Amino acid sequence: FGVGNYAHSGADAPDADKNLPIDARTVIFTRKVPRHGKTLTSAMTLKLGGESLELQRSGGGQSMKIQAKNCHQGGLFQMEAEPGTTYAHTLGAQFHYTAQPAGETRLCFTNGRFSGYDSPELATLTSFTATQAFWRVASGGRMGMVIGEDALEGGCRP
Repeated sequence: FGVGNYAHSGADAPDADKNLPIDARTVIFTRKVPRHGKTLTSAMTLKLGGESLELQRSGGGQSMKIQAKNCHQGGLFQMEAEPGTTYAHTLGAQFHYTAQPAGETRLCFTNGRFSGYDSPELATLTSFTATQAFWRVASGGRMGMVIGEDALEGGCRP
């Protein structure tokens, strides 16, 4: 129950000051995959509301939930597993991980034009390379993603 080719469309925001310097569809993550090793066998539930999406599925003692928002920047994605699990994130070809802001648990990434970060809750970064990050998320935790102005305020730089 992972995500592949997570992209920003490049479309302008209704509010011009929220536009990111993206002029075409840009893949931010090629993969965001939980590594729980279970087969999720239940029917998948889908909730659409306004500008949000929620997917849920379970099986083998594991449940997964993915939430996404249709917005141009800010917190717009999160993945939750119950019980907790590990995750592997692989960035798109134009992106690379930078460093964690001092004293923070998040991991910044950039394509040189805009920044974002992996947004952990009850999670520990176990290792990372220039293009991949591996996280251990405790029960009740989640992995999210933040881009744009909110990422800059969080200490990440292009």
